[in-house]
Parts: sequence; structure tokens; C-alpha cells
Amino acid sequence: MSPKMTYTYDLQQDEKKIGKFASKTVLKLLVAVFLLATIALAIALGVMVTKKDDASIGGSSTQGSSIETQSNQRFKRSEGPCLNDARGYRVTADGKKCEDIDECAYYNGGCAHTCVNTDGSFLCMCKDGYRLSGDGHNCLLVNPCELSNGGCDHTCLNNNGVAACVCMSGYRSENMGKSCVDIDECAVANNGCSQACKNIPGSYTCTCSPGYQLGIDGRTCFRDTNDKVCLTEGCVLAAARLQNAMDQTTKPCDDFYTFACGNWVKKHVIPEDKASYSTFTMLREDVSVILKDVLERDSKPEEPDGVKKARTYYKACINSGRKCFFFVPRVRKL
Repeated sequence: MSPKMTYTYDLQQDEKKIGKFASKTVLKLLVAVFLLATIALAIALGVMVTKKDDASIGGSSTQGSSIETQSNQRFKRSEGPCLNDARGYRVTADGKKCEDIDECAYYNGGCAHTCVNTDGSFLCMCKDGYRLSGDGHNCLLVNPCELSNGGCDHTCLNNNGVAACVCMSGYRSENMGKSCVDIDECAVANNGCSQACKNIPGSYTCTCSPGYQLGIDGRTCFRDTNDKVCLTEGCVLAAARLQNAMDQTTKPCDDFYTFACGNWVKKHVIPEDKASYSTFTMLREDVSVILKDVLERDSKPEEPDGVKKARTYYKACINSGRKCFFFVPRVRKL
């Protein structure tokens, strides 16, 4: 006999498989139904808008299609009637379309010069000679001094896009600094000129009468004579003394003291009985010699009484054989 075959049927496992298949099928059907409903609703809305537009215009179907196309372009831009991110547009009165907002109609769009409306936005533009500032609204001069020197007579300075006029020396500004007028320096106290003052544009000059010469200060006039150099004995001796004291081998800009007094220091040694020696010491010695000569002379009737008394006192001191250290203070009191 052939062996007996036994078949086992698992009912619970089949039920699970059937349930999964049914769930997937139902889900696909629901998605398909939702898509079909959405498409049908969109078609219905499009038909309604087209009919209403045709009725309101009252024209041919071609005109209606053109308007519908323009409207649809606006819808495509924002994917719906004027969503929040669709700036520069607003909803029409019927609530179904978007139309462009003319920003330039409100306070010129905030532009300083010219406002140009664009599709969904606007642009600010400036006149010739101006440039748009960083805020996109205001206009600034490119360089105000490049255009007719900023209206200035003399110097024009660009001060943050604003022309600032400056007058040259010898001029004063008028007309809000744009005009420059010459100042007459000679009008007040002859401007320091000792004789004549002549005004010239932006300045002045001092002039002298015939026979006079203008000094190095440009204001004082001196008589023009040939006796310009002092040639008296005192002037010659003083000049010789100064020249002998100078060391002309030294440059004055390097060592002015050596240049002026170098030879005097070399020729004069400090005496042993003195702590110092200078030109003032020499002058005191010279004065003492001159005073001794004056006191040893005979008095004359026309001389002052003080000189006569000084001679009398000096001779009395010399004849006594004493050292007259106190003589000079006594003589000064006379």
C-alpha cells in the first residue's frame, strides 16, 4: 500500500496575509480618490473664473483668454492668490486675482528723485550728477566740485557730497561762501606802511617816496643816502674788535659761540689773581685807566663841581700815601 499523505492548513497565517494585502489596496484607492478630487476641484475653479471674466468684459473669447492668461501668470508666480511671500501684489476686489501694487504712487516710493514702478516691485533713480546711496532711496552728489567747481570762486572742497567753498588769503567770503571779494588791507592804518600803501588783488605792497628806500621789513622807508656805513673812529675800533674775536674757520650753524668768540678765548688767558676773565673785565680795566687820566688833570672853571671835588679827593688820597680802595664808592656819591 502506498503511504498515506497528510495536509495541514494554517488558517491564522492566511488571514494575516489577506489583511495586509487589503490594507495596502485600500490605501492606494484612497490616494487615487484624493488626487482625482483635487484635479476636479481645480478644473471647476478654473472654469468658474473664466466664465465670470468673460461675462464682466462682454467681449470676445479671445480677450477673455488673454485676461485669463495674465491672471494665471500672476497665480503661477505665487502658486495661489497673493500668498504672504508674494510681495508687491494685492488681491483684487473679487478676491480671486493678484494685481501689481504701484509703490511709486505712495510718497514717490520714498525715492529722493525718481521712482520707477516694476512688476511686483519698484526702483529709485537719481538725476545726472548724483548717485544712489546705500539705502537705495536717497541720492548723493558724485563730486559736487566737478560740476562748475561747486559754484565756488576759488577752492571747492568735497565735504561728504556737499560743496564747501574756501577763499584764498587776502579775500573774504560772501554769498554763503560762494563768492570771494578782495580785502583792502590799506584801508586800516595804512597797514603799517611808513609812507604809501598800495592794494593789489589778494595782498598789498608798501612803497616809498623818491629819495627813500624800503627796508627789509617791507614797511619802513629809509632815506637813500651814501652814508649808510659808520666810518667814525669808534665804529671802526668796535668793528675791528669784533672781527678779531671771531673764529671764521668755524661754521656758525655748528658752533656759534666758537664762531663769535673763538679767537678772543685763544688770545686772552685768565690772570692768576682773577677767578675769571671776560670782555666785561677788560671794560672795567679800560674805564679805570680813563678815570685815572680824568682825575689827574687840572680842573677848569667851566667843569661841574662834582668833577672838581672828585679830583680834590683823589689827590688828597694819593698824597697821603695810603691805598685808596674806598675811593671809588666815595667818588660815585659825589
